[in-house]
Amino acid sequence: MEAIINGMICPLYNSEIINEYADVLTRPKFRIPSHSVGEIINLIEKLGIESDRVHTDEIIKDLDDVVFYEVTLSK
Repeated sequence: MEAIINGMICPLYNSEIINEYADVLTRPKFRIPSHSVGEIINLIEKLGIESDRVHTDEIIKDLDDVVFYEVTLSK
């Protein structure tokens, strides 16, 4: 998060990615308070770039990660 706040990186996202972040960050093992999860998501949306997926036929080992790769192809 520090790299995002400092402008060192700019996250690309779409609704699927935001939903995945919310799901992961609310898992009990991370013990992140729900208000903090909301703040993290809001920060990503505020400082990041909303992007569309660009279809790829590349083979991605974890199919759940395809959305992350395809969104990076949009820029």
